[in-house]
Amino acid sequence: MSSIVRRIAVFGVAVLLVGVVAWPAAAREPAQIRINRGSSALQDGSARIALRARCDANLAAFELDVTVQQGGVIGEISTVQAGVVTCDGGWHRVNVVVEPSSGAFSSGRAQVFVFLGVFDQNAGDLEARASGNVHL
Repeated sequence: MSSIVRRIAVFGVAVLLVGVVAWPAAAREPAQIRINRGSSALQDGSARIALRARCDANLAAFELDVTVQQGGVIGEISTVQAGVVTCDGGWHRVNVVVEPSSGAFSSGRAQVFVFLGVFDQNAGDLEARASGNVHL
């Protein structure tokens, strides 16, 4: 291998290594909420929404809001209480039953909007949001 090719190769490896070391790690959000599979329309016309939530152990979850819209049928539930989601850094399943304000949810596609409020003693109130389509 010629000395020029070797220098280019060494320089390329050095640039690659510096880039890997200097590349910032993707910061994990302190609180996250996701809409899970497994949501369903219940016989009484309400909807069970399957969620997964996690928050860092130094946080305190205090609010979980879920809104479901299916055509002209809308329902929402707001739970405001300490520990609405366990904050220990792990993922937890959360099932929420949402009753429509009028009409009934039925089997089929629906839109879901979710808000999770958490408190951090240093940063104050933080939030996580999710939205998406589910099949009831």
